[in-house]
Amino acid sequence: MRSKTRLNRGKGIIIVPLTALLISCGGGNNDKPNTGIPDKGEWHNCQLPEGFLQGAQCTLQEVPLDWSKPEGRKIEVAVIRYLSNAANKTGDIWLLDGGPGLWGVSYATDWANRFINDRDTYIPTLRGTGASSFLQCSTKLSEDPQQCFDELFQQYGDELSQFNTHNAAQDIGFLIDKFSAETNDVVLYGTSFGGYLAQRYLQYYPAQVDAVVIDSAVHLKSPFHLQPYTGNEVGYIMLDYCEQDEWCKDKLGGNPRQFFEETYVGLQQGSCPVFGDGPEQFKVDYIKDLFYSLLEERRYSLFPALISRLNRCNESDQALFENVGEAMLNGGLNIVEDWEGGEYEKPVGYDWRGLKDANTLLATTIEVSEIFQPTRTKEQVLALNENLRFGSVSGDIFDLDDIWQVPKVPVNNEPAQTDIPILILHTEMDEGVVLDEGKKIARDFNGENQHFVIVPRVSHAIGLWAWHSCPEKILTTFLNDHDAVPDRSCLAQMPAIDFTLESDWGKELSQEIFGLDNLWFDD
Repeated sequence: MRSKTRLNRGKGIIIVPLTALLISCGGGNNDKPNTGIPDKGEWHNCQLPEGFLQGAQCTLQEVPLDWSKPEGRKIEVAVIRYLSNAANKTGDIWLLDGGPGLWGVSYATDWANRFINDRDTYIPTLRGTGASSFLQCSTKLSEDPQQCFDELFQQYGDELSQFNTHNAAQDIGFLIDKFSAETNDVVLYGTSFGGYLAQRYLQYYPAQVDAVVIDSAVHLKSPFHLQPYTGNEVGYIMLDYCEQDEWCKDKLGGNPRQFFEETYVGLQQGSCPVFGDGPEQFKVDYIKDLFYSLLEERRYSLFPALISRLNRCNESDQALFENVGEAMLNGGLNIVEDWEGGEYEKPVGYDWRGLKDANTLLATTIEVSEIFQPTRTKEQVLALNENLRFGSVSGDIFDLDDIWQVPKVPVNNEPAQTDIPILILHTEMDEGVVLDEGKKIARDFNGENQHFVIVPRVSHAIGLWAWHSCPEKILTTFLNDHDAVPDRSCLAQMPAIDFTLESDWGKELSQEIFGLDNLWFDD
């Protein structure tokens, strides 16, 4: 077992090498919100929303709003855990969800069963979302962002910017020390924004846990507001896979990239009247969004069939697209429902069935106060859309930056200096985070027992959604033996993309999204 230095606040030992970077704006106070939660600090059986893995225990822990002012105002962070029944459990695993703004929706599912057999599984909820102290306003952000900000500012003042990753990282360190200090082996696993947060955590606690997994994450220096631009790269990689598949290549005229571009240009010129009678630009934007929505792993095999239908565009095709357009307008293709303000009564006690999936207000606060450091103007960013085919880049963050007048968080985005084992997972087909981000992280953590694995033909959040034996084997091996070198030999045997849609999976996707047994054909 590796030796480690534990954070132990009870004994006055604080491992915070970046203390000088903590923000000190605003005046804290000793007023603690009256949430009506009984028995704070203890573990309780709790109820999660329908569809999530039940049988969890939950707790609410009091932490400083600003860790540089530990005697100041307090907030609460929630933790969900699933205890292992194993006689000889191997340790604890702490799972950091993405967003920013998710409360654990990615993990509090059957996916957590992968660990429960061997480890106690902890899911800390980021401050500002879920059952933690919740950022809330009475109006929707998209309808009146100024009013929403004014309400939040009335509650917190300049301290609103304390809902940041520096304080969140210290929340995690505090929680791990409190609940896993006596555990022989502790692993931290961060997916997407959770992987970003894991990098921040390592700056503060480079030796607290035994191993870290960083899955599909952006680098600390990355511009979040340009993430959708990565869809273009992934979309063309997918077309190249079609090129390598003789069946798919033939369906798209022998040259998938050229077929796609000709189809797209035709759509711009009105060759296919899709999505009703709205303005042409409205239609083109929705087509881009539809393309982007199909880049997620369980959907991208549908893409060539969709392009073929858009190119043909007969009456049945037009009716199909109109139905899909309505579904998109109603959020029917979204996996997670973002909450952006409005009427909402946060659950009290430990009945958490009413939790919202994600809190956009927290995401906005983190992005504006900490992450948004533009190197382009709004006009330059919007000009990128001219060459985008898969999704679009919004300039909304520039407008929100003008409204969300909170102090900017002083940040240090230099990599942590740590020698603990780290497994970095990424894929060339990550629709949310381009592969180069994983490469940057791998350059930061390239020591002994720190490994970078590129998994082909899967999508964002490899550990969550890649239902393939190879990445599962690589991950499991690392969790069981942090010093083992990943066996990458199985990567070459990863299954090809089923562009025919004849598999059970392909048929399920066709039916789920388009209501057809096979998108290539009319029923």
